[in-house]
Amino acid sequence: MGEKLNLEDFKALVDDAETGYMIADGAGFIQYTNDAYLRAVAGPDDLPMVGRYMQEYIDGGNIKRSSLLMAIEKKRKVSLLTVIRNNKTAYVASTPFLDENGKVYKVITKARDETELEDLKKQIRLLESYVDKKQLEGKGASDYGSDIVVVGQKMRDAMELAKKVKDVNSTVLLLGDSGVGKEIVAQYIHRNGVFKGKPFIAVNCSALSESLLESELFGYVEGSFTGASKQGKKGLFEAAQDGILFLDEIGDISPNLQVKLLRAIEDKSICRVGDYKTIPVNVRIIAATNKNLKEMVHKKTFREDLYYRLNVVSINIPPLRQRRSDILPLLLFYLNRYNHMYNMQKKLSKNVLNTLQVYKWPGNVRELKNVVESLIVTSEGNLIRQSDLARLKLEEELEEITTGENISIQVNELVPLDYAVSIVEKQLLLKAKQRYGSSRKIAQHLQVSRATISRKLNKYGIQEE
Repeated sequence: MGEKLNLEDFKALVDDAETGYMIADGAGFIQYTNDAYLRAVAGPDDLPMVGRYMQEYIDGGNIKRSSLLMAIEKKRKVSLLTVIRNNKTAYVASTPFLDENGKVYKVITKARDETELEDLKKQIRLLESYVDKKQLEGKGASDYGSDIVVVGQKMRDAMELAKKVKDVNSTVLLLGDSGVGKEIVAQYIHRNGVFKGKPFIAVNCSALSESLLESELFGYVEGSFTGASKQGKKGLFEAAQDGILFLDEIGDISPNLQVKLLRAIEDKSICRVGDYKTIPVNVRIIAATNKNLKEMVHKKTFREDLYYRLNVVSINIPPLRQRRSDILPLLLFYLNRYNHMYNMQKKLSKNVLNTLQVYKWPGNVRELKNVVESLIVTSEGNLIRQSDLARLKLEEELEEITTGENISIQVNELVPLDYAVSIVEKQLLLKAKQRYGSSRKIAQHLQVSRATISRKLNKYGIQEE
């Protein structure tokens, strides 16, 4: 039969393994479990497993079937799906080891939590059914359209203001960080208001030189500058006639163009470059910027009269870090979108979801879309894991929660105390998990017992993959 299994050697090999392992003797007495096993099969209120008989968990209703006891009885490997008391589903496989007399003296059980994948499948199915239902109703993926996912109140307030001004002709100024979706809000106003079906012309003011932007906005006549077309060219103001002209990054236009833009808005007419004739235009202006125009006015780098002309209605679009309740719906929405686009069925592991929900998203929704698409097209297999996320080399933007005198926790909203404690606790565990890996090291650095860490990791669904 050879040398018997050495418990200590085995423990050293699998203590920090990603797969769950349990060792029991021939009577079903549990001698060892690693952290991954506890996360896969133990309920949050379960007593420690080591030092107890598996039959106690059957009798107590913790589990319905035990592959360990079945393997002892049948003296062969037994694999099955079992349901734990807290409705988790785990795949377990128990392999018995026999002595020279044919008696079972050790059983090694491997476990894998199946609930995570099922939960993710349910999330995607719910999201898909929601999208399909809204599309059938002609309403898109949310109350505001197929490209706008809104859950949190801050973004809902912004969209409700956009909804109020969609049917009027007032100039709108969209404020917010780069990537928050300012153009999407502008398109919502166009798509759902009185300008529906009319032109929507967008121009990025920071992408063009002063002379080129001037000719693009106002057009030019033959011979107005070297290289000008012989036929001249109609500008974007004319192209947007009776519709909307969206001026993105308005804070980057030069003082000279600011004067001409103000005159066009005030007079409702433009003059092509190289010409003296005025052309009447009926255009609604929606401008956007990630800069502080008030401060620019104070520094005299942006005209005060133009600022007030643009700022008839201002809509502040919050950054993603301030609308965390929108992150998970956005992740699932774009996961669904890119799965359909690339004919795939990828899912995000719970660990990846946890990480992405505490990431600061400096690039906002634009970055989130790009990250999801990149994960889908570069990951192996249908479950996107932490190792796939690591390849993207995201910035070190996870929420910092430190110990000692440097601790700094920002409170933006009032929430129930228990909920606030759970948020901090979860983020602290995620950070510790990322930094230290094993629950033993986490417990050591957070100065609590290993059993406490295992229980809390299980509580918040933080798992090794």
